[in-house]
Amino acid sequence: MSINPALDEHTDDPVCMENERLVLRREGVELEATIDGAQHRLRGFAVLSNLRIVFVATDPSAISAVDLPLAHLRDESFNQPIFGCNNLTGVTAPIRGGSVRADIAWKLSFREGGVGTWLPWFFTVLKVMRTHMEAVAVGQASDLPVPSARAMRQAYVDPADPTRLFLPDEPDMDRSEPHGHDAEHRRPLPPPAHRAHEHSD
Repeated sequence: MSINPALDEHTDDPVCMENERLVLRREGVELEATIDGAQHRLRGFAVLSNLRIVFVATDPSAISAVDLPLAHLRDESFNQPIFGCNNLTGVTAPIRGGSVRADIAWKLSFREGGVGTWLPWFFTVLKVMRTHMEAVAVGQASDLPVPSARAMRQAYVDPADPTRLFLPDEPDMDRSEPHGHDAEHRRPLPPPAHRAHEHSD
């Protein structure tokens, strides 16, 4: 987990790291987080990639963005309170050598619309990350899959969810599709199953 990761100066989206693909951007999100003992509440938007969630504050002060790596996430839970907004909670462990020293307990509240697009993608990329980490632990690691262009174009979009997908321009050939001698090691991330029956808004 890190504070103030690099953002694109034109879009405010996070600058991609190696092997990262941005998947979703969700406006109308509030972040509540305890960072090194200090309480923070910020309004802004959240970006989901195959590596992390990045919350970007629209009215930043000392904190302009918060990076929540999926590899360091535990105790995640989607909550539908009787009063209040649907929200996603979790705990993110600090990155070794980073500026944050302790675990961060956080809550992302979706203040506008449903979560029928965001939620299935979140659980899909998290599952893929954890499968990859298990392979790393037993010495069978391959490259982390990225969402394929085809999967993202075919993804279910909930009309009640204001989430926007980052639709890639490139065809399904390069890193998002297995081909050539890397085919057995590279696997595109499939579109998530529609889970509206499990998580109604």
